[in-house]
Amino acid sequence: MRVHLVHWDADDARGRVAALTALGHDAVYLPGVSGTPLMRALRAGSADCFLIDLDRRPSHGREVGAALAASPATRHRPVVCAGGDDEAVARMRAVLPGAIFTPWARVRTALVRAQKAAAAPASPSSPPRREQLFATRTLVQKLGIARDEEVAVLGAPAGFAEMLGPLPAGARLKATARASAQRYLWFVTSRRELDQALGRLAALVTTQVAWIAWPKGAAGRRTGINGNDVREAGLAAGLVDFKVCSVDATWSGLAFTRRR
Repeated sequence: MRVHLVHWDADDARGRVAALTALGHDAVYLPGVSGTPLMRALRAGSADCFLIDLDRRPSHGREVGAALAASPATRHRPVVCAGGDDEAVARMRAVLPGAIFTPWARVRTALVRAQKAAAAPASPSSPPRREQLFATRTLVQKLGIARDEEVAVLGAPAGFAEMLGPLPAGARLKATARASAQRYLWFVTSRRELDQALGRLAALVTTQVAWIAWPKGAAGRRTGINGNDVREAGLAAGLVDFKVCSVDATWSGLAFTRRR
């Protein structure tokens, strides 16, 4: 069976690919590919099954799972979710209730089930709507804020902390961009602010995630920037985007990390 491994750690993924090959599967893994390029590859590929790692960056695994469920090209192919703690598994089940969940130690049996599912006729049932998949997700979850993270928040609108709500244990917000932060969230309302923010972030970001938020066009604020402008400016600064989300009715956000 052709298995596409979705993983967030290249070293561990290479070991997983070797193990899958030893089990007789044709394993595919794309190192350093995430966000829109990854989804294009998954939709265009010929994988019989998608195997998503939940041990590392489970929030990204949920994003991929939701996109697989929403795409006509992939929604009928089986998904196996391996590893993850109880919380990660529960959240993924809410997104992909039809997925096969397994610890890595029993992934062989899970893939046998997936192979049988792949050979079965496709179900005619309608896919879940994307807004349904994310209806229960909090803003903290959308932004990926984790335990014990320092999150630098700059240029935020009034009342943003209240909008964000309770943070995971040990997580804290800071009003300055420092190299010690694990996550950045920078609100911009003009091209000048965008360039200033990305110039600063380009000098700080190594392995961290940097969110740039801008006003939605429908929010009634004419800023002269949109999502394409933010993406292009980030790429020009040596960063690569991998996730987009709606912060609220006024703001959209695009997540970047350092280009590998």
